[in-house]
Amino acid sequence: MTVVGCTLSDHEAPVSVTWHINVPDINKSNNIEQKFVIKNISNTIIDGDWSIFYSQFPMKSYLQQSSMAKVEQVKGTFHRISPNKNYTLLNPGDSIVLIINGRGEVPGYSMQPEGVYWINGSKGSTPLPIKFHNHPIPFLFSQNERANQIYKENQRIEKAILDTSMIEVIPAVKHATYAPSVLNLANSIHIIAHPDFHIETSILKNKLSTLYGITDDSLSTVQLRIDYLHQKKNAVNEEYYELDVANNKIQLLATTPHGIFNGMQTFLSLLKGQESPYTIQSVFIQDYPDFSYRGHMQDVARNFIELSDLKKLIDILSSYKLNVFRFHFSDDEGWRLQIPGLEELTEIASHRGHTYNESECLYPAYNGDFDYQSKTSGNGFYSRDEFIDLLRYAADRHVAIIPEIESPGHARAAIVAMKARYKKYQDTDPIKAHEYLLHDIHDTSQYVSAQGYSDNVMNVAMPSTYRFMKKVIQEIQLMYKEAGVPLRSIHIGGDEVAEGAWKGSPICKNFMLEHNMTDVQELSDYFIMRIVDFLKEQNIPFSGWQEIAAGHDKDFDRYLSENALGISCWKASPHSHSDELVYQFANKGYPVILCNASNFYFDLAYDKHPNEPGHNWNGYVDESKSFSLLPYSIYRSIRNRQVEKEKTRLTEQGRKNIKGVESALWSETIRNFEQVEYYLFPKIMGLSERGWHASPQWENITGIHEQYTYEKDLSFYYQRISQKEIPYWEKMEVNYRLPFPGLYIDNDGILFANSSIKGGQIRYTTDGTEPTLHSKLWNKPVKCNSNEIKAKLFVGKKQSVTISITNSHLQSEASEANIIYTNANQLQLLGKATMEGSFFHRIDTVRYKDLPKSVKKLYAHSSGLAIAFKTNSTVIKARWTIPNKRQNTNMTPIMQKGLDLYIKKEGEWQYAGVGIPQGIHSTSTLAENMDTSEKDCILYLPLYDEITHLEIGVSSDAYLKKTKNPFKGKIIVYGSSITQGASASRPGLAYPSQLSRSSGYQFINMGLSGNGKMESSVAKMLAEIKNVDAFILDCIPNPTADEIRDRTIPFVKTIREKYPDIPVIFIQSVFREKGNVNKTVRHRVNEQNKAIEEQIEKLHKLGYKNLYLIKENHFLGTDHEGTVDGVHPNDLGFKRMVKEIQPVITNILHI
Repeated sequence: MTVVGCTLSDHEAPVSVTWHINVPDINKSNNIEQKFVIKNISNTIIDGDWSIFYSQFPMKSYLQQSSMAKVEQVKGTFHRISPNKNYTLLNPGDSIVLIINGRGEVPGYSMQPEGVYWINGSKGSTPLPIKFHNHPIPFLFSQNERANQIYKENQRIEKAILDTSMIEVIPAVKHATYAPSVLNLANSIHIIAHPDFHIETSILKNKLSTLYGITDDSLSTVQLRIDYLHQKKNAVNEEYYELDVANNKIQLLATTPHGIFNGMQTFLSLLKGQESPYTIQSVFIQDYPDFSYRGHMQDVARNFIELSDLKKLIDILSSYKLNVFRFHFSDDEGWRLQIPGLEELTEIASHRGHTYNESECLYPAYNGDFDYQSKTSGNGFYSRDEFIDLLRYAADRHVAIIPEIESPGHARAAIVAMKARYKKYQDTDPIKAHEYLLHDIHDTSQYVSAQGYSDNVMNVAMPSTYRFMKKVIQEIQLMYKEAGVPLRSIHIGGDEVAEGAWKGSPICKNFMLEHNMTDVQELSDYFIMRIVDFLKEQNIPFSGWQEIAAGHDKDFDRYLSENALGISCWKASPHSHSDELVYQFANKGYPVILCNASNFYFDLAYDKHPNEPGHNWNGYVDESKSFSLLPYSIYRSIRNRQVEKEKTRLTEQGRKNIKGVESALWSETIRNFEQVEYYLFPKIMGLSERGWHASPQWENITGIHEQYTYEKDLSFYYQRISQKEIPYWEKMEVNYRLPFPGLYIDNDGILFANSSIKGGQIRYTTDGTEPTLHSKLWNKPVKCNSNEIKAKLFVGKKQSVTISITNSHLQSEASEANIIYTNANQLQLLGKATMEGSFFHRIDTVRYKDLPKSVKKLYAHSSGLAIAFKTNSTVIKARWTIPNKRQNTNMTPIMQKGLDLYIKKEGEWQYAGVGIPQGIHSTSTLAENMDTSEKDCILYLPLYDEITHLEIGVSSDAYLKKTKNPFKGKIIVYGSSITQGASASRPGLAYPSQLSRSSGYQFINMGLSGNGKMESSVAKMLAEIKNVDAFILDCIPNPTADEIRDRTIPFVKTIREKYPDIPVIFIQSVFREKGNVNKTVRHRVNEQNKAIEEQIEKLHKLGYKNLYLIKENHFLGTDHEGTVDGVHPNDLGFKRMVKEIQPVITNILHI
């Protein structure tokens, strides 16, 4: 490269780089467009011999646009930009624009490029840092919508009524009995402890002194006695303790030092949130954990954590009674533990920096630093002595450290280190060169791991691989022995071996032939068996990721389960059946450790706010998600997901095999220890709580009672965090995270705000500036006349990220003039049985003169009708007319006379907004502050009234297009008021509409409130509807049992004359809640259902085919919470009903 006469410093690159990120279609947020602008900031011409390196999470790149540059993935997160074949020269002040389109995680704080540096053409040139500018990451969601959602969630928590007698400790104690007296504790206490508990007592004295200024003084009037519990029959397990606080005496008793340590943590927790002089309510506590394994996995391989920080972390975790620390010290990007005899592991694989062949260090990754000697998170390791020190430190706090040797996948750091060892000795000592080699030199396997590596899997057919594993294990054993600490288990990894590994290895191919193997999976099994055998010889139980337990025969399963301490189950996604694996493993006999990514992967961002660090590949995890895990009911651990009855259930023995819980903090997005603390606190409070209390009160109840009990527990949880833990973290100098506040502006422009964390200050601005501690304090609802409000939560020295909302009240007043309305009759109408007649009537009511008058009137209602359209507008409004003022008392105004908007996002129809009726003539904003991408929309019309006019409005600079019917086919649903939609809260929640959205088929709502009585005139009308694919007859609640016996066969005969073969599906009358207590109602429903069953049997005997009966099976649930009035389903009831009948219907119809 030539840069002649450059005036820049020799330590500065001649270019700057500016990075932008954009998501062209917000409905496809993983379709990402990145733009790099490379500008010549020197005063000379730059020729074509240069490279720019950077680190960034890989994405699948499918298009690059640039006239003069290209980008390539070197390894994992490490990328290189260089001139392409069209490059000529880059003049001073000129720029190159490189656009990359690809698929990856939703853009957020942690997804941007890092460690950008410059290299000129010569191989020995010095890396130079580049002036790098990154543009703010765009919001891919409505801040108004998110702020409102948070506000509503906080409101529900605030409304929960708390039991003020509960002890504010995390984790909560099992049993507490209060006395009226109070113990006053000033600045001293006399501690009398059994000698066996001297380590625990020493730690307690130190905490009392450093945190609370309380010293051990034999002259103190307050005495703390620490001794053995002699009533051992009380001890539920070895961690059981009793703490008795009465008058001036405190007594702590347990059968083990671990129990004493737990009791000390509870005693210290009683002091949290106070200033001297301290008081403690007299109380007798009996407490113990439900799980013996309460762990945290800390990744120190990807990014290093200093020893002093690890000790601080273990100290804090032990204060929440966590007792396992899984030490993830090896992975693709680093090896962090010194192993005597394998010096290359730490000489090479514990450092990252600029290298051409990885002979001195690994390639840069994550933070991208090019200096392998710098003190950054990419560089560092723990010496043997330091690790022994850490083992003793943790053991004193009753925390067992379980080392994890990632194998055979995720092993690139070790592979590269042993490759360097091979090269060092290949000419002088070939035997030594091959002694611990982990890869086949002639391997041509083609694979890509989840993190973008093609060379990260140990070769399991080489004897040297097993020598390496044994060497590492034996050296670790010696460290534990010297530390005087038992080695409870070694975790051997076993996860994410990429498809394609070993297939191109000549050594593996020969090995498979020699051992009669036909599948590479057998190689993996062989490796696992060899390592487990060796560990068994050493009397060390193994641990591993869930992949180790998958796909084996019974004998293999039995052998592994008998020799395992725990299988870490992480892949419990509610979006698939992978969450069933957890219980399948437990039922097979494996000891299961719950490490659900959806609840316990703490490197997932707290929120989708782009300024929140972390991943989002499996959603978002905050402190409520960790709290929500239900170990014995994991399908309900994601609270917005339904439990599926057909999923694997725990057997009685399987329940005993759920051994514990464990969080995981992967360090790809971590650059310093402050970020570790940010991710963990307060998230890990939920893990602590669930490890101690495996079965919260709300686990075995459903419906509104479950929701209330959950929110009550959640409120108490947040109260403890606010009043006890935050003051403790302040004393411990923990960099905890605060949630941004919830905000809401009502129709009068009044600003409401709240937070799940109490005791803080919500500060806001109205001029577009960032809120500070000096900004306006929100402490009551206040009128806002500004377009934009920005707010933050402040507690002590901490502050949340900023949330910003727009004042739609002001905007809507000014924006009506900019709305263009289109008559709905120019757009696509959905849900109409026949297109003849009035546009908004379900059938041509004029044509069928012999229909009962009440039926004609009801078919004029727009039940199930909807308008489909496309628009790129940021706002959608509607104007409509309904002549009838009558209001049913058991129905919402929105359901009867309002509108219901759905927008398709990532392949799913999602609720977007409602049109609220205001009388005969209504105007309403359905959605606003949206992005400008094209949106597929469905607008559902009123369920229980006739609409005579409808216009849809969009902004004047946007388009509104007629679209095709998004649903296939035509399935007629004839029925009662339930079919028509009573009493859903919104039009789109009537069950035929729900079936349409979830199946992709068009279910036509022909429900008739109180009038689905199978009259012959109705049968003729239904039979004349064209192109019907199936009939669903859900009318049984309306006719009497005698009418059912008289009318069913003629009704079916009429339909069969026109449609001889298509399915006809009857649904029995739903058992509704009135029948729970009213014997007359119950008898009537039973008679109706018995009558239709008899008639279907008669039709079968008459030779009618393709007739089906869906029998009533408590469609609305068994908790009697599924109706509004004991008769008509509410939203919960309809949801349950759809869940029950949809699989049956889709199976019959093969859709």
